[in-house]
Amino acid sequence: MLVTQVSMVVVPNLPVMAAMTQTPNGLVRRWQRMFMRELEATAVQETHTSTSGSGHLASSFSFDFAEAGPTSSSYRLRNSAHYAPYVFEGTEGPITSRSGKAMPVGKTQLGVPAGVNVVNPRGKGVVFRKAVAGQRANNIPMTAVDKVLTRRGMLRG
Repeated sequence: MLVTQVSMVVVPNLPVMAAMTQTPNGLVRRWQRMFMRELEATAVQETHTSTSGSGHLASSFSFDFAEAGPTSSSYRLRNSAHYAPYVFEGTEGPITSRSGKAMPVGKTQLGVPAGVNVVNPRGKGVVFRKAVAGQRANNIPMTAVDKVLTRRGMLRG
């Protein structure tokens, strides 16, 4: 499971700020939840625009409360899709099957542009290769963080 953590540290030794951080309805915790909802929505939108697929990767985003210290609290943005690290962090190529046998692959792994139909010589519509290219990193969570911070004026674009 891939996790991106967003933390907020508040000025120490201020009881009012600590109360705003620690209580679930405190000002800081409310702001963090609002920020995380926006971050989750942006990550889902970014996933739909930068990947093609069934939508499982996009629907696997969620956020939860991570921890609270005396003057800090943090939330985590998670993606529970088992293949999320391969999409977000990329892979080193070429990729081969463990057994050494040919494996069925899609058009993107063959480097074929979208819209071009690839047909197996046997006419089955599936292509088999012993090795395919690795996947380039597509760090959607960090792209979402940058977009949300820029939109809120906390980061200059």
